[in-house]
Amino acid sequence: MYYYSFMSSRMKELVDPFQLVERQAVIEDVYAVSDLERVRAAVFDTGGEFKVRLAFHRDAARHGVIVGHLTGTVTLQCQRCLEAMALDLDIRPQLGLCTSEAEAERLPDELEPLIVGDAPLNIREVVEDEILLALPIVARHARACGQVAAADPEGPADEDTRRPFRDLRKMLDEGE
Repeated sequence: MYYYSFMSSRMKELVDPFQLVERQAVIEDVYAVSDLERVRAAVFDTGGEFKVRLAFHRDAARHGVIVGHLTGTVTLQCQRCLEAMALDLDIRPQLGLCTSEAEAERLPDELEPLIVGDAPLNIREVVEDEILLALPIVARHARACGQVAAADPEGPADEDTRRPFRDLRKMLDEGE
């Protein structure tokens, strides 16, 4: 098993994934959120980092597989209160390497297809993809934010509320 640590040698990020599968390689690196362009565009604050571990191997059915573990924290903007909120992510992707759509359809359900074709695989893009897929569609605090709750449309109205058309139906009926 070969271990590559991008932290110490900063090896190129374009790799031949099938060669890494044959070597049963493990790649470990740390990425700053500020260095991940697409993630940077999706977060509120670019502080923080992700520890990444990608293990390449073949499964029992001889598929090329990448088993990953990404951990880190991103800062998003809560859509309720519009304040910053930290979101801890623990991402464990299991990717099946494919060279075509047809090959991807034959993968077992527990593997997410990663179609690479014959081109080198960009490790940074894989990391960014997995982080982006783990982000919530709508970010919001798990607890109540302190924002004033919206008025209940079913509840009783405030007695001081003006209702200028309240008696319109009665006036129209009387006019006939």
